[in-house]
Amino acid sequence: MIKQDLRLFFSSFFITLLLAGWIAAFLIVDSSSSRYENENVTPALALTRTDVLRYDMDLLGRKYTFHLDQLNQLEAWRKEYACLVTPRQILTAEKAYGMAVNAWNKYYPMYKEYEYQQNVAKSEQPAAP
Repeated sequence: MIKQDLRLFFSSFFITLLLAGWIAAFLIVDSSSSRYENENVTPALALTRTDVLRYDMDLLGRKYTFHLDQLNQLEAWRKEYACLVTPRQILTAEKAYGMAVNAWNKYYPMYKEYEYQQNVAKSEQPAAP
């Protein structure tokens, strides 16, 4: 049973890689070929940021608009009820990331000042004969 599951997993993984590769190749060829054409051709995929929380996407001649307000509302709800809906490992990782960013913001200017002082002290020493 394990052998059949592994075979199914790897065949699905390979098919996914093939599909992602074909899509990436299509987009690369589309963007590179549009450089050499004389006409003003719209690309197959174009993503423009019209507002802070709004993106417009042109995909194969159709226009789609994405609003990120709903994602912000969902994230606010998730943070409000984090202890109920978020796994403990993710909460721990979020806390560790927050502490790392806080430590970086606090200690990096002190480190830069220390390095500056060391460089000034080295430059003030007389040169060896």
